[in-house]
Amino acid sequence: MRLSANVWRRFFLAAPFFLVVLFTAASCGSGGGGGTSYEKTMTQMTSFIEEQMEKDQVTGLGIALVDEDRTVWARGFGYADEAQQIPATKDTLFEIGSNSKTMVAALVMQLVEAGRLHLNDPLEKHIPNFAMKKPLGSFPSPGGEVTIRYMLNHHSGLPGDLFNGAFAVGKSDPKFNDYLVAYLAGEYGDFPPGFLLAYSNTAYSLLADVVAAASGQSFQERSQAFFRDLGMDHTTFFRESAAVPPHQSKGYLMGQEYGPFYCNIPAAGSVLSSASDMAKYLKMVLAGGVGERNRVLSKETLSTMLTRTNGSVALDGDVSVGLGWFLSDDPLTYAGRLCWHNGGTLLMMSHMEILRDHGLGVVVMTNSITGAAVAHDAAHKALQLALEEKKGLRPPKAPDPDPSPVVTWTDAQLDAVAGIYVTTTTGYDRLVREDGGLRWVENAHGAAARDGSGDVLGETGRRLVPRANGWFSSPDSQGEQFEFVEMEGRRVMISHTSTFKGLLAERYEPPADFSDAWKARRGIYDLVNLREDDASRALPPEYGFNSFTAEFDIQDGLLVLELTQGLRKGMRYVIHPLSDTLGYLRGLGRNLGSSVQIISTGAGEELQLLGLRYRKR
Repeated sequence: MRLSANVWRRFFLAAPFFLVVLFTAASCGSGGGGGTSYEKTMTQMTSFIEEQMEKDQVTGLGIALVDEDRTVWARGFGYADEAQQIPATKDTLFEIGSNSKTMVAALVMQLVEAGRLHLNDPLEKHIPNFAMKKPLGSFPSPGGEVTIRYMLNHHSGLPGDLFNGAFAVGKSDPKFNDYLVAYLAGEYGDFPPGFLLAYSNTAYSLLADVVAAASGQSFQERSQAFFRDLGMDHTTFFRESAAVPPHQSKGYLMGQEYGPFYCNIPAAGSVLSSASDMAKYLKMVLAGGVGERNRVLSKETLSTMLTRTNGSVALDGDVSVGLGWFLSDDPLTYAGRLCWHNGGTLLMMSHMEILRDHGLGVVVMTNSITGAAVAHDAAHKALQLALEEKKGLRPPKAPDPDPSPVVTWTDAQLDAVAGIYVTTTTGYDRLVREDGGLRWVENAHGAAARDGSGDVLGETGRRLVPRANGWFSSPDSQGEQFEFVEMEGRRVMISHTSTFKGLLAERYEPPADFSDAWKARRGIYDLVNLREDDASRALPPEYGFNSFTAEFDIQDGLLVLELTQGLRKGMRYVIHPLSDTLGYLRGLGRNLGSSVQIISTGAGEELQLLGLRYRKR
């Protein structure tokens, strides 16, 4: 269950919201870097990208590297349309997914500058029919209102993903936000606003309505004006019709073409853009808000967006977030503050990074569902190579941790930290007292780790021993150490490396027993309310995004719900019951804290969570 910054970024954010052509270098003035050619960077990156695309079965990719006001490299790799042998170029349009959120944040901040809204405005001021019940968990403070600021920095407490119909086939649904607002009226918040960072596509989806209400224009009008000012003439939040726009890439899953799909939550992640257009966006950020044609933000406003907003939130650890941007990264701490985001739609993945202190920025976009790792690693490597070529800066050797000898804890001391730990993603682990230390058993992601998919954050049977510094580590290594503390009324497990501290899990004491009503619900459940337009219906069952079945069981004294996508088991959730018909997903992270409601219908009971309903077979 290691949680380095890189692993955190991939797992936490990359889920939706999930023959090489010759390179083209475009120059736009002399700019920064003293005219650095970046030939070494481009040569090494070309080989790296080609190798990784073949390894991960990525069909097409676009990359842009900028230095101050210069686009030093904008290029396509592979194919935009493999069947037609159309190569990907610097002008190929990709779906950039949640990188769109940085642009939505800019639209909001334009309205803040104009005095049309304020960051502390409650959401109800701009969406009067918004309502939601208080969170179900136990908290030291009830929290305040859902504000625009909390929506921008993912501290709103709104459910993370209500994806039933978020990606659609056939046509888009312009009224999807109305469905979200209506659904939320019967829902409970996940956490009190401001309690912790819990990534929310729902919050950003609703920001489109905030922008429209505060500006008096449609979200489409406001966003297109923004892109025009930047000179991003081929970029849009919207696919206008079933016809694929010129230069748009097809989407691929393991080499098979699918789509096109429509995004019904455009503000959460629907932008179509190219390497050449995204280079203009990166240059605007480096220029302090100055676009190719007009200034879009003041220097002060952009600095506000790129300043940490969650330094006082203890549970967030070293995960740093501004307004629309994430700001910390483990391997690049030597180079100053990194501004970054990533994104994924049903089929396409992207990653964007900016080093403002050094005037460098990079974006990588892929047209394949398997492209998340390639996008992240290529962006990261390109930035490191460019930084070395421009400034001579290389990553320093990671410092060895200060040695701390193994000490003896009493059984009582070990029992105080042993137990069930609900992870920050999905699943649970067990820490068992054993021979003066702890045995870390089970796996953070259950079946997802067992079948070898994704990042494996846990090691079955890992041994931990106490150290004199009060933390635990493996007997033979202190490269990662674990602290057990109380924060915000929760007993939590914290990971420490030489450069990063992050929340891993929460200790959980389940009820001594469960009611007969919950015991009787054990079994297999089928999804019954999937919208007819949901894009999952057009994908192979093993890759469908929405969970089609759920298995409800009692394991290790816990109520456990395991969701399955087709033939692939995916996510395990621990349900904490509050009554015979109401509970919530226990844990501290994205989608955790969400309610689990038992709904009585004419066809019998249905289990509802995250906008989906399941009926027992």
